[in-house]
Amino acid sequence: MLSAVVFDADETLLDLRPAVTGGLVAVLDEMRRRTPAAAEVSLADLECDWDAVFGELASAPVREIRRTALARSLARAGLDGHLDELVGDNLAFDVVAAQRAGLRAVWLNRRGESLPPEVLPDAAVCSLAELPAVLVGLSGEADFSIPSGYRSGETSCVDV
Repeated sequence: MLSAVVFDADETLLDLRPAVTGGLVAVLDEMRRRTPAAAEVSLADLECDWDAVFGELASAPVREIRRTALARSLARAGLDGHLDELVGDNLAFDVVAAQRAGLRAVWLNRRGESLPPEVLPDAAVCSLAELPAVLVGLSGEADFSIPSGYRSGETSCVDV
């Protein structure tokens, strides 16, 4: 009797390329903002760094692969010392990159942090328990709007 079916999510059930590309574009934009030397770095360079590191560290944890690939890309522009400022759990990268890739972004704001004025997720939740209601709202199956206070950067979560 069949009791479970397990699928690999990455590149099997989900096409992550748009999100990965959006993230790399956001990193490249930030590199160029930080130093003129990054003008010589291309999106293709960052993609090559990811591919090379993934080939070398395929069995390593994803976090290690991401950090190593990002370190390699930052070194191209002399930004080696900025790795910790640019790896994961960064609201601007997580939300903006997803939106640039044509995806909707829901911010998990467990600590009630303020939003910078230039970042506007499609929704925010304080816990993952709130996510199903937000997804219903984002799918158009229910009335859903972001309160005006949320847009101005208040620290409360969206009431869903």
